[in-house]
Amino acid sequence: MKIILQITLMTLLLIFSSCSKLEKNNKQKEILLTSTQNFNDIREVKRTLTIFSDSTYTFIENLREPNHSKNENFEGLLKINKDSIKFHPFELYFNKAETAVLKNGFIEFIDGENPDRMKIEKTTLPVKIILTWINFPTMLFSRLIRILTMVNGNKITQITI
Repeated sequence: MKIILQITLMTLLLIFSSCSKLEKNNKQKEILLTSTQNFNDIREVKRTLTIFSDSTYTFIENLREPNHSKNENFEGLLKINKDSIKFHPFELYFNKAETAVLKNGFIEFIDGENPDRMKIEKTTLPVKIILTWINFPTMLFSRLIRILTMVNGNKITQITI
């Protein structure tokens, strides 16, 4: 009798665990941010970072050289806090960055071995816009008026002058 009860419980446990896996797979991940970086000289390098709503990311690097090509995909976890991103528990592979900041239409990797930035193509996350004109005071007002007319229809999180 004990064996029949154990087999029944194990069967029910397997059924419930497989149903929960199917529900997880059916959920569609929403893309929060897509950024790219392209270099073309003797070799062609294309990098794409995609951040999803379930706190995961994919980083794809395509390298093409004469007589050689390499495609690498990296996946990991991250934490988003306003306009900053922490790659957690491990740093981003390609430049060993642990922190990135969304600023001026770019994602900037600020503490990596090679500080770098990628152009944001599409995002639903807030992006800081910081304009610094301290070195060019005569151009400040004409540029500011031009920028405000260009950005009139878009969301601006912050303008610092």
